[in-house]
Amino acid sequence: MIPIKRRYIIVIFVMLFTNSYSQEIENKNKFAANFQFYGLPIENSGWPTGFIVSLGYDIIPFRKELIFSVEPRIGGGAFANKETEGIEENTIYKYDMQCYTMGVAPKVYLSLNPDNNAYLYLEDDFSFLNSFTKIQDYNTTSTRKEYDYFHFYYSCKLGALIRYPKINLSCWIGYTTLDFKNMLNRHLPRDKKRFSGEAVGSCIGIGFSF
Repeated sequence: MIPIKRRYIIVIFVMLFTNSYSQEIENKNKFAANFQFYGLPIENSGWPTGFIVSLGYDIIPFRKELIFSVEPRIGGGAFANKETEGIEENTIYKYDMQCYTMGVAPKVYLSLNPDNNAYLYLEDDFSFLNSFTKIQDYNTTSTRKEYDYFHFYYSCKLGALIRYPKINLSCWIGYTTLDFKNMLNRHLPRDKKRFSGEAVGSCIGIGFSF
């Protein structure tokens, strides 16, 4: 037999632990960090590839059940192409881009189990990209610099979310409308627009919130 005093202590400890655990996994707003990779790294494809690292704050308006959230976020990253053959001139160009982004991402969730610690979710990411790009002609040593501001793009992502007491982990795959063609051609004369296939297309990423 467990002594009465010890039994009370065990019961109180279990109650405190259970209450603490339930508080830690309750639906509440969280800071979020996301690592997203763009494009397909296929050799000699000429397609742009890159990454963006972002920080956000995931706001959950309905605390009783996780069905919807919205995350404002800011981020920064870089993109590059391997080579792009000119359309109007037989030249090959290379560019490197640095950027920062700002946007908002609403999400809807579907719980996968009664414990509500595993979810599928659909995310709509509405963002603006500001960029600084260096363009180099392989046939010369000159480098052109271009700036572009508030370039809008949209990404649709399907993801999975796993919830732990202290942290949430997520991963996703999706499609993005991010296309650098107009940005790269905007500051060139109309008869010398050289870029045509600069759509990123796909995105994949991982993230955590706390």
